[in-house]
Amino acid sequence: MAAPLAIVLAPGSARALIPDDDDEELLQKVQAGRRSRMAKEAVIEREFVSSEGFGNARLKGELPPVQAAINNIVKAGAAISAVDAAAAQTALAAFDVSALQAVSTTPESTNAAAMVGAAVGGAQKAIAGGDLAGAKSAYVSVVDATVSWAKLAGVKGSLTSL
Repeated sequence: MAAPLAIVLAPGSARALIPDDDDEELLQKVQAGRRSRMAKEAVIEREFVSSEGFGNARLKGELPPVQAAINNIVKAGAAISAVDAAAAQTALAAFDVSALQAVSTTPESTNAAAMVGAAVGGAQKAIAGGDLAGAKSAYVSVVDATVSWAKLAGVKGSLTSL
């Protein structure tokens, strides 16, 4: 009876069952996958909590600056429609992309927040150049990027004016 037990506990046999922790590339890939899964689970959980009528205190604290940023986008759109370049520039200058990044929990939503910031920069450039048609086109890009970000961040239902 001792012989089979010795085979099971032999050091060489046990090593074959333990994955190789020395492969840094594999470890980084596994860790990145784990972070991605956890971030996706957080978005799913956030959507469930909001759909059931419960609130997330941390998220509620982070959403007012995001709503203010959305409101600035709306003000800029109204100013562009009214051909008021100064008001549009002021509204877009008040836009804070870091508010969007603070709520982003996945790499995809973080990238989408950066795309919103780039779109706002494009709109500012068009307005500063006096290009009304370009400003309208850039504004549409800002809105599309913002809606995409809100979906990826799982906060679309918590924000108004989208």
